[in-house]
Parts: sequence; C-alpha cells; structure tokens
Amino acid sequence: MLEENNISHDHRSSTLTREDIDWATLVLTMTQSHKGLIINQYPFAADKTFTLKEFADVKENLDVADPFGGNEQIYRQAFKEIQKSIERILDKIR
Repeated sequence: MLEENNISHDHRSSTLTREDIDWATLVLTMTQSHKGLIINQYPFAADKTFTLKEFADVKENLDVADPFGGNEQIYRQAFKEIQKSIERILDKIR
C-alpha cells in the first residue's frame, strides 16, 4: 500500500520508553487497548495520548482494524482508515 501511494518508509518496531513519552508532545495509537496500556504504564501521559481516530474527532469505533495476516483488501481498508483520520487531523490543525 505504501509504495502504491508513493510513501517512503523505513520502519522498525521498538519498545516504547519513558524517554519516548517525555519527548513526545502527542502520542497516537491505533487502538483503545494500546492507549490503555500506555496510560497504565505512563499515567502522566494521559493528557497527550489518544487513538488516531479519537484525535481525528471520529465518534464511533475508535480502533483501526489490524490487517496483520489478512488479505490485500483488508490492508487497503486499514490504509484508507488511517488516511482518512490523518486528513481529518490535518484539517483540524490547519
């Protein structure tokens, strides 16, 4: 999906650290459970931690569906969900 949309990437997963949280002005997660885990571990970050859709002012279904293990259509759907949320956020902050 990324290449099809001319989005370059060099992603490697890593463990979220206290330094990451301290550095960030905003922490966005894909799911409410991820958000809960972060707030549970770093309660001081609650006021800057949101799901992507929550920060985009989506009112229902605040989780981005995890496409892992799914077919190409499921990955396309997740891409569209993320893209739509990012577009809403950009409109919000402009």
